[in-house]
Amino acid sequence: MKKTNNLVINTPYIYYDQDELHSNSNEKHLSGWDIQDFKDLGAKYIWRDGISLIVVFSNRDLNIPLAEDKVDELNNQDIINLKLMLNMYLETNQFKESYRISKKYTEIYPNDFEINLICAFSSEKIGYFKEAYKHAKLAYEMNSESQYAKKIMERNHF
Repeated sequence: MKKTNNLVINTPYIYYDQDELHSNSNEKHLSGWDIQDFKDLGAKYIWRDGISLIVVFSNRDLNIPLAEDKVDELNNQDIINLKLMLNMYLETNQFKESYRISKKYTEIYPNDFEINLICAFSSEKIGYFKEAYKHAKLAYEMNSESQYAKKIMERNHF
């Protein structure tokens, strides 16, 4: 493989499972990447556009219109879409995917009740009982009227 001076990557900011698309096996999503992953790898420029990240690695300074990182937090619609996707995973019994994604987003949004509750439920379903308890407890601390969080805590308390 030839070495290049510049590399541009466009990837979903919100990871979602996707198989090959239009008979193209290269469209299959194999992993999820976030801003910190790319910064750790040495990305020179990072922008968020909707649910996509546009990342540039370069050995030199580039004369491009956006010379500074332009990364905003997820907006409300992004969060709504994330929760819809997580619920779709739950409804289709894709508990490992639901756990992996909800776990990642509880690190970014530790005070989100719904994402912690989804993480607790998913954790329990795949046998990660300590994780289930931890996230159910966090959810319960945010909403002490949640009987669902309380039940998950009770089932997974050691």
